[in-house]
Amino acid sequence: MRNFNFFLLFSGSLMAAPDYFPLHVGNQWVYRSSGVACCQTFTAEITATETYDGRTYALLRGIPGGDLRLRTTSAGDLVAYDPVSRTEKLWAAFSKPEGEPYLSEIDECNGRAVIDSKQADYKGPIGEFSNALRVRYAVNNCADAGLIQETFLPYIGLLQRTLSTIAGPRPFDLVYARIAGVTVVSERELSFSVTLDKAVYNAGERITVRMTLRHSQLEPLRIVFSSGQTYEIVARNEAGDIVYRWSDGRVFTQALRSIDFPPGEKNWVEIVPSLPVGRYMVEVWLVTATPQRAYSASIPLEIK
Repeated sequence: MRNFNFFLLFSGSLMAAPDYFPLHVGNQWVYRSSGVACCQTFTAEITATETYDGRTYALLRGIPGGDLRLRTTSAGDLVAYDPVSRTEKLWAAFSKPEGEPYLSEIDECNGRAVIDSKQADYKGPIGEFSNALRVRYAVNNCADAGLIQETFLPYIGLLQRTLSTIAGPRPFDLVYARIAGVTVVSERELSFSVTLDKAVYNAGERITVRMTLRHSQLEPLRIVFSSGQTYEIVARNEAGDIVYRWSDGRVFTQALRSIDFPPGEKNWVEIVPSLPVGRYMVEVWLVTATPQRAYSASIPLEIK
């Protein structure tokens, strides 16, 4: 199995049934289609909880077909509450043994479903697995619509969903998931970002600025810098004027230099002196040779 950023996030006994769809508020899943009509995307997110008839449901938004109010039953099955009919509808019967058909109500085009494997092999953007649960749906009742197959990964959620279309099957694969506030899986990626310790500061407070370069490529990432300066930080007021520049008063060598960053994360942190009361935009970038500001990011802040 290919390495990836995966933290096992669950509680209870290791012998307990796997949680195939974590329903914590803030959980997010990003999907991208392949094959026919590539490359559509959608983002599903648990945004809140709602209570009906004494039961708590997680509100899932962004998934094609509309909002879903979900809970996991004591048996481990995934059900959705319909506030119109005030009834629960079965999405996936995770507790069923392999090969035993059941009725799924998650898509009006599909009825019969079956778990064909709880140790299914999967290979996709986020890696390779051999412990996925795969659900297959019977021939649907709609022409060129409905579900063909869904694959779930323990403690991560829906891994792949394949839809029936007039042009043929359209699979949507998971490319990013954030569970319980932690990025747990992702396809190979490259990012540069800026983080502040606060959004609003009191007058006189110093500002902590953290710059993060992250990548998960197979090979080290080579960056060529135009001088001995690695990064720059500036703060602009609402008029666009620079009121702070980190490099002012500093001396750097002028020779080109290159650094190979291994896969993972590199952080730089600086403390910016207090700014006058007002609103600002903090801009950061790596001082690269060509192209300039190839890695840059910005974030607003306010001083009260």
